[in-house]
Amino acid sequence: MISVIGFSACENPLALDKKISVTVNFPDWPPASNYPELDYWRITVTDSNGSSYFCREASEKSAAVSITKNCLTSIYVQPVIKSEAFNFFCPAAAVYPVNFSDNKADSSWELYPFAKSAAAVIGLKDSYEKKTALNYFNWKKLNDAFLQKQNDSFSSYDSKKIKTCTTGFNTDFEKLTERIITPPARFTIPYENTSCIVPEKIKGLNLNDGVLLNSYIPLNKLLKEKGCVTVQTSPSDHKTAFLLNNKLIYVQNKKLYLE
Repeated sequence: MISVIGFSACENPLALDKKISVTVNFPDWPPASNYPELDYWRITVTDSNGSSYFCREASEKSAAVSITKNCLTSIYVQPVIKSEAFNFFCPAAAVYPVNFSDNKADSSWELYPFAKSAAAVIGLKDSYEKKTALNYFNWKKLNDAFLQKQNDSFSSYDSKKIKTCTTGFNTDFEKLTERIITPPARFTIPYENTSCIVPEKIKGLNLNDGVLLNSYIPLNKLLKEKGCVTVQTSPSDHKTAFLLNNKLIYVQNKKLYLE
């Protein structure tokens, strides 16, 4: 359960218009032997004023970002690849001020679900509930809960006993946003159902065509280490997207579907 009372996202109303520069470090792009070539980075900044973006070359390691001091800000670091599915991969991310120290933060793939949750609330129409959530919801505990869930799922996975690996990527974000805006008595993160499948059991899939990649990069570590892929099984009509030889494919009920 998450305590819903936390820091104030905009602690000083007089500082709302004070802009500061923060530094966001980019994650390392995985080896070219397994992943498509990185074309460039697209950095998207979402705060109470809306969303804006800029781009950086693939060789760059960080970027300076102008933000409003003490106001909750979601920052995506999107890898754009050289492929028709150029924006396939989920971004690395960081949320100001939660993930920052001395105005610096390392963006990471694991922080994407947290940053997506923050961006969803920031993007809502102005209301008393939204203002309360931005200023008083315990964003740090939400961040910690996402990371703990993933650590627990990865460490407890056993292909012979536990055939699920649910992470923040599988969050029901619409329901989570509702809970952040109107907190229930017992606050928990709502997750969709998942299932882990040995790739060889997916009908129509030929791994000789290349490396199978999930859009949420941390889940690809599970395939490499445990030999399985994670698919989301709810809602019942959900198809999980993968990249195979730079082409989009989808998996549902252990069957492969083309785009």
